[in-house]
Formats: sequence, structure tokens, C-alpha cells
Amino acid sequence: MLPTPGIEAAPLPPPRPRRNPLNRAFKKLRSALSFPRSGTGSSTAGEADSSAATERGRSRYKKIETVEFYVGPTLKRFTIHRDLLLPIPYFPRPSATGVESFEERSFDFPDFEEQSFKLFVQRLRKGGKSLHRPTDFYGLQDYLGLYVIGDQFNYEALKNEAMDFVRAYYRDKNMAAPPYRLEYIYEATKTPNKMREFLVHTAAYKMLCEKEVPAPGMCEVVGKGGELAVDLLKAVLNFHHNGMTDARRNDLNCQWHEHVQTVKCPGSGIGS
Repeated sequence: MLPTPGIEAAPLPPPRPRRNPLNRAFKKLRSALSFPRSGTGSSTAGEADSSAATERGRSRYKKIETVEFYVGPTLKRFTIHRDLLLPIPYFPRPSATGVESFEERSFDFPDFEEQSFKLFVQRLRKGGKSLHRPTDFYGLQDYLGLYVIGDQFNYEALKNEAMDFVRAYYRDKNMAAPPYRLEYIYEATKTPNKMREFLVHTAAYKMLCEKEVPAPGMCEVVGKGGELAVDLLKAVLNFHHNGMTDARRNDLNCQWHEHVQTVKCPGSGIGS
């Protein structure tokens, strides 16, 4: 079983930028003191104001070039260009007229892990090929956190890539998920998903292969009941009735992917 991670202190986040209220007051005063040009009536001025307001609404999306994210318990700030977020279903997209846009210029995600979000930003800017296999305990946690981000954003491609890396780690190290990994993924995600299923399968596979009484930590997880205990029991029964299949096997990559938004992969995943 891997050692329990320690808690490292994180730096305080930089202060959020604030708008100067004097600028808005000055604009209102300048607008109040302006008069229509000679030869134009109030109706024409009103139509011009209405037209200008409509144009401002249509160009609003274009003006929001970057979006700020405040992540983790310290709310560390990350700035991402708007265009990089367009493929992600969680974020709104512009309509044909450009009226729809990001209603928020910033988002707070205190439950996300900072290192995992760094991987997310790297993946957006440089693509999935820029990511590398985790090699240790902490790296694995970063990729589990990356899967959680993909799950929160309903970003199927990101979840599939994170899954490949996590499966490759467990395969290379010949390891199975310990109780605290199982508890983490069940607490960090709200609905059933492939990562829950995979980690539970590795734990059940190890329990049956060893043919010994489960470790105290696993017994405690089962004793708590809930979704995790039920899923673990189902996995054990499935192995008992349908035979033992190691979920870490390299030829099963696509089985652990989701392909509703993405095209089913013909070969191995990124992490294989």
C-alpha cells in the first residue's frame, strides 16, 4: 500500500483585480453632458443609442478574451484564453449573432487541485501529447485530479486521456487502488464514471488474487457502506461469476473510455 500523502503549505493567491469606480462615474458624467448634433432630433439620438447598445451586446463575446480561474483552497489564479475553452461543453458558446457569451469573467473551483489544473491548462495550450506518464505517488494524484476536472466540465476527451495515464501507472507498477484512492474518487465525483469503476476493479482483483482477508483499511471502507461499498461488492461478484479479467491490461484501453462526444479509438490510448 502506498504511504498516505502529507499536506504541503500553499502560497496565498494574488489579489483579484478590481475595477476603478471613478472610471464608471466619469463615463456616466460624460454621457450626461453630451448633446445631439445640430439638425438631429431626440428620436434619431435614441435610435442611435439603441443601435450602439445592440452592437455592444453583439461584440461582448469578442471583448472577453481571457477568463480567470481561482483554483484550490488558496484560490490560485489561472488565466485562460476564451477560445481554448470553446470545445468544453461546460462553458457557453457564442451564437451565430455573437450575443451569447461568457456570463462570468471568472470562475471559482476551490475543490480542484492546483497541480491538476496546471496539467489542464497545459493540455489546453499544447495538446494531449504534451502530457507525460506519472511516475510516482504525487504524479498519480495529479492525473486523478485531472480526471475530476474533466468530469466536472463534462469534457470527455480529457477524461479519456487521464484514464489512459492512470491505467498505465497501475499497470507499470503492478499495483491496485488502495482505500484512500477509492474514497477520493468517490468524494470528488458526483455520479458513476469510468474512473470509479476502474479503481474498484483493481481493488477487487487484488483481493481475489491474494485470497486473503482484506486489509483493515479496505474492511473499514466496506463497513461505511454507501456507493463505494456496493460497487466493490458488485465487482467481486462479477469476477466470481464471469471470471477474472485484469482491468489494467493494455489491450482494454478503449473499454475504459467514454465515446459519446468523441470517436471510438481504434488502437491504444495515450498512456499505453
